[in-house]
Amino acid sequence: MLKGLDTDYVLGVSNVLVRRKLDEFATELGKEPGIVLHPSTRVEKRVAIGPGGVFMPGVNLQECASVGRHVPASGGSSCPT
Repeated sequence: MLKGLDTDYVLGVSNVLVRRKLDEFATELGKEPGIVLHPSTRVEKRVAIGPGGVFMPGVNLQECASVGRHVPASGGSSCPT
């Protein structure tokens, strides 16, 4: 399904503990997580997005924000500096 992309997997799991275990498992296998940005996600200047981030419609990543590994954000979310 991800053939031809620069990534091996993305996680769509809301449970933090399960998401962490799945990430650890995939990392041990040498897999690289991708980042999912919906086209309506607003990304301002100098934003740092960690591997595995998933951003749904209506998310606003404000200037100089830093988002960690496998952070999911849903519509209406704002990630300030």
